[in-house]
Amino acid sequence: MYKSLVEMLIARSKDAHKGITFINGDNEHNYYSYKEMYTRATGALRFLRSKGIQSGDEVIFQIENNETFILAFWACILGGMIPVPVNVGNNDEHKHKLIKIWNVLHRPFLITDSKSLLKPDLTAHQTDFYRFASSIANRTIHTETLEYSGAEDVVLCSPESHDIAFIQFSSGTTGDPKGVTLTHDNLLTNLYDLKKSRNYSANDSFLSWMPLTHDMGMIVFHLLPLTCGGRQSLLPTWVFIRRPTLWIKKASDLKSTVIASPNFGMKYFLTFFYRSQCSYEWDLSNVRVLLDAAEPIDAKLCNEFLEVMDKFSLPRTSLLPGYGLAEATAAVTLYKPGHEFTSYNIVRSSINTGSRVQIVEENHKDKEYIVSLVDLGNPIENCFVRVCDEEDRVLDECVVGHVQIKGNNVTNGYYNNEEATRKVFTKDGWLRTGDLGFMKDGSLIVTGREKDIIFINGQNFYPQDIERVAEEFTGTRIGVTAACGVYNEQLATEEVILFVNYKDKPETFVPLAIELRKQLNLKVGIHVRHIIPVKKILKTTSGKVQRYKMKSLFLEGQFTGLLAEMEKVTNTITSRIDADQPKDTVEATLLSIWANVLGNDRLGVKDNFFEIGGTSTLLAQMFEQVDREYPGKITLTDLFGYPSISKLAGLILQDGSDINASVHIRALELPEEFFKNGSHAEEEDGLSRTLSFSVDHEFTSQLKHIAAAEHLKHESILLSMFVYLLYELSPSARIEVQTMMDGSGWVVPFTADFAQIDRLEDLFTLANETVKPGTREIYHIQDVSRFFIHKKNSVVPFICKEHLNLSAGNLLDVYDLVLKFNEDHNGIHFVCEFNSNEVRSEPMLNFIQRYAQALYGVVNRFAKDHKPLGVM
Repeated sequence: MYKSLVEMLIARSKDAHKGITFINGDNEHNYYSYKEMYTRATGALRFLRSKGIQSGDEVIFQIENNETFILAFWACILGGMIPVPVNVGNNDEHKHKLIKIWNVLHRPFLITDSKSLLKPDLTAHQTDFYRFASSIANRTIHTETLEYSGAEDVVLCSPESHDIAFIQFSSGTTGDPKGVTLTHDNLLTNLYDLKKSRNYSANDSFLSWMPLTHDMGMIVFHLLPLTCGGRQSLLPTWVFIRRPTLWIKKASDLKSTVIASPNFGMKYFLTFFYRSQCSYEWDLSNVRVLLDAAEPIDAKLCNEFLEVMDKFSLPRTSLLPGYGLAEATAAVTLYKPGHEFTSYNIVRSSINTGSRVQIVEENHKDKEYIVSLVDLGNPIENCFVRVCDEEDRVLDECVVGHVQIKGNNVTNGYYNNEEATRKVFTKDGWLRTGDLGFMKDGSLIVTGREKDIIFINGQNFYPQDIERVAEEFTGTRIGVTAACGVYNEQLATEEVILFVNYKDKPETFVPLAIELRKQLNLKVGIHVRHIIPVKKILKTTSGKVQRYKMKSLFLEGQFTGLLAEMEKVTNTITSRIDADQPKDTVEATLLSIWANVLGNDRLGVKDNFFEIGGTSTLLAQMFEQVDREYPGKITLTDLFGYPSISKLAGLILQDGSDINASVHIRALELPEEFFKNGSHAEEEDGLSRTLSFSVDHEFTSQLKHIAAAEHLKHESILLSMFVYLLYELSPSARIEVQTMMDGSGWVVPFTADFAQIDRLEDLFTLANETVKPGTREIYHIQDVSRFFIHKKNSVVPFICKEHLNLSAGNLLDVYDLVLKFNEDHNGIHFVCEFNSNEVRSEPMLNFIQRYAQALYGVVNRFAKDHKPLGVM
């Protein structure tokens, strides 16, 4: 057994035949052998040291790109630095969490990419974050500037087994985040126990879409295959969210033997699978482990998933339920191999601390009072589990109590938090997990959580945060609140129920509840299912809110009448009975679809999709369902111009005749010499002509340095110079370019009014703005062929990333000038395609040459002056 992760990676670095594949699309991926990964990590280590980061320094990760994340992680490990991975996010709660984590650490560094960089905001409610973001600028490393050239002479650290390897903070948000310290011994103990539990070997092929900030993503699907010497493939979580079927397709293509998904991922996949019109020919016969953990396991959903995937030869015995937590490194228990998973039907009323559970048959007459709980298996080899009462006395089997663990895989405590460390351990050294459960025949069955964490789509939310935002919301007159999670079987995830101590009349509460729901969606990023006014919030004698008792009252139906009455009040206040209810079958159908997608049946036909929790991901789901009901009547783009049910129904009833009303693509006038006429005849056939050039790695690195210094994405500079050169050619001062930079399919028109722009800095900043769905005129690329744009001596310019694999022919029907760019290890490659039926080659060649010269000019100017760019 290795003494440290450093020793393990050095040993694996001799393997040039096994490695890691970073998947970014169906046909887009980067592969590194473990040898190449090690070499590039040592280069990154040398770079980090050149920036002043030394052994023992903490480094917070705010990195979305898996490839960059892994290389930066190993650079830190090899150098004795302490990685601190933190979920990337941009809502208020995430910002507050980042500040608190920073304050827990000793003068840490932050490593982040331009996309994830949280920039200062001068709005009043973010003053603290503005000060924070401004103060850490000199301790921030931009991943775009990282250099990976091999460093054979770099000196590696030699950590002891008890040294901290990295720190895991909760994947959710919390008022007081606690950092779990994981030593090299913790990690290697758990990794070797995991390896032994299922005989993982170099013959295994691992595939994961879980985020690397999650212990399952990093430890089980990166460090474990590295321990075994097996192959591993990482699919970004955002790719899975946009196209969940790609996960199973890749498992089939790669002949993966080990995959994983928590409940919400299975449900999300099945939702897309059921709606798909495609015929799949997957082969999952190689999968021997489908790990299901990270949140409470739904037996019914697991059976549904296995039944659906049976046609693709997924073995039922592959499903592997497990139990783990960050404090245990990753795994605590795993179900026995080679057997179908087991669940027990328990009488709900018997699931109380100190009570013996009542197990009944599946066909019990009172099914509504029965809950099915999954057997999570036996403890792995070097981890021990016990279930205790309030006094830490061990309970008999089948008696519900507090789950406690002990072993070399268990953390020594929370980083720089002695009080939390003291509280989490019993006097005899067992760690309190905060979960409730019971043992049966040596296996663990978890019944719930005493610490009230709410799981929503795989992410943890703490009720204290939801309650704090609610209580800070001005004008609500809230004194006390209680938030809890209630499992929704249809959605396969928990939903938030918020209780509010409110003593006024219901008709005065409903409008406040509507606004409060919007605030929680904005600040915490969740949709609250019910906000319930109550006369009293139940508490203990010491004043602690008893959320589990409030939840029990809800599940017992104590608030059913109140919710029905509130619905009546809501209808009265908003006049929905006459004005906001469906007026015809189209509106009724759309209302049903919206309710299903948003998980909210309290909707009106005038509600704006983007103001009630709608996102671009949900928008795509909603469009699929609408298009199935009314084929060809609308486009994805229409959903921006017609964001309410009433408006969308009106468009459908018009038979989509107003298809272009919400989209105004503006053509750009260019000099007459750019266009073909009698005097400029050319012997060119076909619609598309292509010009290309590349810039090398050194230039790309310099470009990224400039972008980082200006707090920009380097793509913003590429866009800016494209726009600037078009401005030099056009008689118009207002330049519009169609852009698609993220591969999501949404096209964002970018407009620059050069009458108002004096400096390149201003243009760069404008190009760097992030546009959210619903905030600006946006349309979907699949609708572009339906637009008609009047063009005379003008073009519609378009810029995008080349890996989007868009058809040039279809694009050039609308966009006469298309600039694609793609980046790899050698640099950035540009391809310019233009409509040769309308546009001449010679002036376009000159234009592209000038664009290349302009890019070099920007880099050379910055390198020479060593100062921000000034007047154009």
